[in-house]
Amino acid sequence: YIILVLSIFLRFVGCGYINNDSVWNIDDVCEMLFFYCVGYIAFPYVKLLFENLHKKSVFVISMCVITYSVLLFGGINIFEKVRWFNMFFKPLAGIYVCLLGAYVLKNIEIIQQIGRKSLFLCGTEDITRYLMFDLFAMIGFEINLINPAMVYLLVVFFIWLDWKVLVPIIEKALCKILNILQIDWKGTI
Repeated sequence: YIILVLSIFLRFVGCGYINNDSVWNIDDVCEMLFFYCVGYIAFPYVKLLFENLHKKSVFVISMCVITYSVLLFGGINIFEKVRWFNMFFKPLAGIYVCLLGAYVLKNIEIIQQIGRKSLFLCGTEDITRYLMFDLFAMIGFEINLINPAMVYLLVVFFIWLDWKVLVPIIEKALCKILNILQIDWKGTI
């Protein structure tokens, strides 16, 4: 809970005082750390919700939320006139769809591994992207991303590269730092 309070403070700092073009997207880290903390605290309750609800009720709720999300994506907000409902339901609908997707994909091993290392992968993908573009520019190549599919493929490649190369190096370094600081860490990094 101490980290949650700290993350709330960092969210205000990230939203208001740090430039959007900061090094390694520190502003995004400050803004998004709050959601990681809330997710960590809420996870046991969300898990109980999905496991204890009857499958038919999960299906009906999911169809309603997905329908609302698709309409919203298409520019139709059926709750536009109900301000309080719109203010809370719009972000919650997006969160629910993400949770539903995560629940459906929860038993896929590669998805589990990516999820465990998501903080590392998000930070290192940004670093790798800058380094790779600069490296290619230094040797005379220019990467032109002409459509969204190319962007997705490049990001997947960078995440794969980070997962296989950069993240293991960072994990080893963090373990050594924790050992030097004599911090007994039983979890995984």
